[in-house]
Amino acid sequence: MHVPPRTVPGWHQPRHLPTTEGSTILQSHRYGRNGSELPGTVQRSCQEAQDTFTEAHDCAVQTYGEGDKADRAAFTALKEKFEKRGDHWITK
Repeated sequence: MHVPPRTVPGWHQPRHLPTTEGSTILQSHRYGRNGSELPGTVQRSCQEAQDTFTEAHDCAVQTYGEGDKADRAAFTALKEKFEKRGDHWITK
């Protein structure tokens, strides 16, 4: 039996953000961020964690483009040196 996507729990309709050229880009729903804005857990973390995430994300955007895949790659790099404690990241 096929279930339409709108009835699947946790599924969200992608939100399109306008660009200066008149086209649209998709906003990442998984991490709730817009463009260069850091995720909340990273914002509440030390500067080293923020720098690690930013550098990894910039590299991943060059490889994969903006979106969830770049966000996942940046979090993977962050998890190599840091662990999440509550609502922020600390050094392992």
